[in-house]
Amino acid sequence: MSTKQIKTVKEYTKFELVEKKSVFIGHIFPVSSSSEAEQKIEEIARLNPEARHNVYAYVADGCEKMSDDGEPQGTGGAPVMSVIKLNGLTNVCIVVTRYFGGILLGAKGLVRAYSSAASGALNSSEIVSFIPFTDIETDCSYSDYERTNRLIAEMEGIILSTEFKDLVTVSLSVPSSNSEEFVSRFINLTNGKQTCRVVGETLRIKK
Repeated sequence: MSTKQIKTVKEYTKFELVEKKSVFIGHIFPVSSSSEAEQKIEEIARLNPEARHNVYAYVADGCEKMSDDGEPQGTGGAPVMSVIKLNGLTNVCIVVTRYFGGILLGAKGLVRAYSSAASGALNSSEIVSFIPFTDIETDCSYSDYERTNRLIAEMEGIILSTEFKDLVTVSLSVPSSNSEEFVSRFINLTNGKQTCRVVGETLRIKK
């Protein structure tokens, strides 16, 4: 898994503005893939059948795509993509739906309106950062259990589950940047009696 941090929005939000009787609705979504982004775009179009345009831009799983959806070239998709790029976002899709009000805005007016709608949706959102966490299982004695919990907290980890049998089995997740140090310190904590089992990696919200 890539160690690159992913900066996106926590959940779907929207923002509406009116420019010379045209209504612009900015929709922003977190997405995990380009196929999910395409699904969101289709969903917005389906829910707004009377809209004149559904301009969009997205960045997901290494793919970047934008569309003016019938607006003059460069007046819709590009300003929406600029909002994504200027804020360093990935795994995100923005769709701006336009209901035409009968008054032409001109190229500059369109760029301004689409950019403002996209920025408004973003500003209404909560931005979160996801980083790789390493998922680990450990076995420890009951006497080492509290110290193991303190070590997990110190390494900015989280406890996923705990099972109490002859030993205490703890499933946990720590930032991948801390995983080697955690394993080393856990082995020292148990005087070499126990080890850690790495079971995978997961993207989680950075604290």
